[in-house]
Amino acid sequence: MSNGKFLKEKNLNPPSSWADLLDPAYKGMIQMADARTSGTAVTRIFSIIEVFGRDEIKAFDYMKKLRKNVQVYTKSGGGGTIPVGLGQAGAGIFFIVDALKTKQEGYDVVISFPREGIGTSVEAIALIRGQRTPPSARS
Repeated sequence: MSNGKFLKEKNLNPPSSWADLLDPAYKGMIQMADARTSGTAVTRIFSIIEVFGRDEIKAFDYMKKLRKNVQVYTKSGGGGTIPVGLGQAGAGIFFIVDALKTKQEGYDVVISFPREGIGTSVEAIALIRGQRTPPSARS
């Protein structure tokens, strides 16, 4: 997700490739989650490894280059969405649900996806037999 005003000021298109995030225009302007505290970040790392054909050396070389453009690693997966929305950061790597929420809240953001692909995460939900409120759990 990118800040619309930032893209216009830097004359950038929304990133459409993982490589686009290495552009010097993003130096110190990207926010994303820290893998020590966020599953979103772990998914990002696995995505990058997969994009590089599971070649960990190439994937971690990319991440070292990307680090130069990182402003801050947030504690939570969606922690950087509001700073991007406010223009305090130019872009960030987030789950779609967090990006959509930020856009729905009226922030000037652009959502884009890298053509090489992304990882996904499945959220599990279950009903437990014998509980008192199954109808409300279904709605």
